[in-house]
Amino acid sequence: MEYYIENKIGQVKVAQIDNDEMLSFKTEVFSQKSLVGGIYIGRIVEINKAQSIAIVDIGETNAILNNFNKLTQGQNVLVQVIRDGFNDKLPALHTRISIENRFFKISNQAKGFGFDNRAGNGKIKSELEKIASSVIGDDNGVVVKTNCVNVNLKNLEKSYSDLRNEHDRILNHKTDKVGIVKKPLTLLEKCINESIYASVFVTDCLETLSLLKSYKNEASDITIKHFKDGDLYEQSGINDVIEKLLQRSVDLQGGGNIVIDETEAITAIDVNGSDFKNLNKGDDALFKLNKKAVKEIAKQIILRNLSGLIVVDFVRLKNRGMAKQLPKILKSELQRIDSNVFDVMDITKAGLVEITRKRTSPSISEIYLNKPIPQKNLTIICLELLQKLIYLNGVGTPTVYAPINIVNEMKKDNMIHLIDDVENRIKKKIEFIIDNNIGVALKK
Repeated sequence: MEYYIENKIGQVKVAQIDNDEMLSFKTEVFSQKSLVGGIYIGRIVEINKAQSIAIVDIGETNAILNNFNKLTQGQNVLVQVIRDGFNDKLPALHTRISIENRFFKISNQAKGFGFDNRAGNGKIKSELEKIASSVIGDDNGVVVKTNCVNVNLKNLEKSYSDLRNEHDRILNHKTDKVGIVKKPLTLLEKCINESIYASVFVTDCLETLSLLKSYKNEASDITIKHFKDGDLYEQSGINDVIEKLLQRSVDLQGGGNIVIDETEAITAIDVNGSDFKNLNKGDDALFKLNKKAVKEIAKQIILRNLSGLIVVDFVRLKNRGMAKQLPKILKSELQRIDSNVFDVMDITKAGLVEITRKRTSPSISEIYLNKPIPQKNLTIICLELLQKLIYLNGVGTPTVYAPINIVNEMKKDNMIHLIDDVENRIKKKIEFIIDNNIGVALKK
């Protein structure tokens, strides 16, 4: 497994690649830092019994807590962010405190021990049970990750002991001051914790390369590679894949396509067989089309980070027995590749399948596109222009050509430090010229 990491001018991107196929894509923009995983001392400022929620001040923002039994207004409580805020919704909290590394995850409200969803029920799970018995003993609330199979017990004992001590320190944190107890992991740290044993991390950024090397004590099995031949994402074709993830329609091999429409309340996925050459050849042919669509739908859900309520409209089948198989196949495909919490409902008489998937962070389109008109938002356009300046070679003044609204956006206070960063890297002053076209060049 390979992780291609780009860390440039206000944006971090991580693409997970296996056998030249992108399995997941995650990005974090400077203006949308994730709070998920952060642990805080919060103060309950309001209890709304009608909605069964408590509003909690965690210092940086207010957030929502659903499980507030026996808590009172004005009381301090240890909480962890489990979902970022989006649109007009506040971040969500839980009093279940969990932290993890590459081998274990510890929670204060779980019983016994379990295994991550890659363990299965065969030999690997049997080996993990032996490791759990030896390393964890009778401790509660521990998830044993499959990476443990490849590591000697002495190292696992230290890894678990360090994590347990950190977890206990957090639970015993005493203060009346509202604020952060443990910072949320960075996107890079999350990917290291989630990566399988002996993964390869590739970056063209020297700063990221240095940061990866600092994690070698905790993740000695990972291989770190420095891509020295220019723009990693451009030359590997990842930028092209990202552009396709922003499009509504995805073609299926052999004909047909799926169309994905995101709204604030629901994501609708329509399986379309209009150009499928066997469309009129009965249920057997249509079932094959729907099965191909299932694999692509699962892939797109992960790549686009779709969440909340997702409704899939398959091509209608007369054979109800065949139709009932589709949710099972979809669930199996998601279980194989998805680490998030989800549920797949039975197919309705109208041929619809509902999926609910836990939301922890925005989808790719929410980060990149304006709504309701699906076009790139100004922040992303500005970041992409600044990132392109780094790769300009030759003589001349580095110049950004763009319409006035983009130039004005780049001159706002929150962009100034990013422009300074680029100018320090290229050792030149950037010029901005108002133009109907968008691009960068060296002006002579």
